[in-house]
Amino acid sequence: MAGKFGKFLLATAAVAAAVAGTYYYTTGKSILDLGTEEDEDGNPTGRSYVTLNTERIADSVKSTASDLADSAKRLSDEAVDLAKSVARDVSGRIQNAAAAEDAKEEASSGDPFMDALDEELKEVKQEEFFDDEEA
Repeated sequence: MAGKFGKFLLATAAVAAAVAGTYYYTTGKSILDLGTEEDEDGNPTGRSYVTLNTERIADSVKSTASDLADSAKRLSDEAVDLAKSVARDVSGRIQNAAAAEDAKEEASSGDPFMDALDEELKEVKQEEFFDDEEA
């Protein structure tokens, strides 16, 4: 069924191309001239075309490129400032964590009871961890 329909479409396209070729040959029109418009008397319509001013286009491209470069410079400066701010924040947090760890070690090293309790908690956590894997 699909083969017959495909043959029908191919034959229809061939006939349409032959008719169109005959029409353009007999009327003397060129296929390339199809874009021109004519009024009722057969005279071409007067279209006004805009001429391109290359200097104006070049100036526009230069100003756009300059604006783009300025924006890129501004964004890169903002990115550098943001990276510095984040680095300072992370550095401060690391220093605070290190100071807290030092304070914890100093507090726990002076008290033998706290040291023993910390060791006991570590052992309990390790045992629970290993018990979970066995189940």
